[in-house]
Amino acid sequence: MVQFMELSTSTRSDIDARTNELVSHLRELLAEDMWEGDEETSKLFGKAYRHLMLSKRPTPETSAYDAFTFMRKTATHADALLRVYAAKNGTGPQ
Repeated sequence: MVQFMELSTSTRSDIDARTNELVSHLRELLAEDMWEGDEETSKLFGKAYRHLMLSKRPTPETSAYDAFTFMRKTATHADALLRVYAAKNGTGPQ
């Protein structure tokens, strides 16, 4: 089940919790040994990897808006890599 979040109705702790979940999923995808081979896939990998750099992550001082934006971008990267993963492995939503 997909659960949507909106900035106006989400607390910072909700945003942080969801971000941690998404970062975990994205790390799992990045750990897969399948991202080399074609230029487009390598670009997706590089963008996602750079996105997770510690210097770019929200801190407690980061505004809720910026933390929410980081969360959304993390979800976007995870979705893009998951689509490639599913296509390469012949798996995906049924």
